[in-house]
Amino acid sequence: MAASLIKPISLLLLLLALALVGHADAAKFDITNKCSDTVWAASVPVGGGRQLNSGETWTIDAPPGTSAARIWARTNCQFDGAGRGTCQTGDCGGVLDCKGYGVFDYPDLMMN
Repeated sequence: MAASLIKPISLLLLLLALALVGHADAAKFDITNKCSDTVWAASVPVGGGRQLNSGETWTIDAPPGTSAARIWARTNCQFDGAGRGTCQTGDCGGVLDCKGYGVFDYPDLMMN
C-alpha cells in the first residue's frame, strides 16, 4: 500500500518543482544611506543611480525575470545638471544614471 503511494507523490513533487523552475517574483530593495556623508547609490540593470544624503532611502523595484543585478555606493562624485561627471570610487562611465556595471573598487552586493 505504502509503495503504491510513493510513485504518485513523487510525480506530484516533481511536477510542482518543474512548475516553480523559471518562476521569478519581483524584488524590492530599500537602499538607505547610514553614513554621515553623501553617497551616490547605483544600481543596474534597473534604477540607474541617484544622490543619497545621510539618512535618505532609495527604493529599487526589480521586475520579475531579473536574473542578475548590482547595487553599489559611489563616493566623492560631482555631476553637472545633465548628470555627467565623475566619482572617486564606483564610477560608472562618468554618468549619474548608470547603464553599466561600473568600477569594482570595494566589495558590494552582487546577485546572480
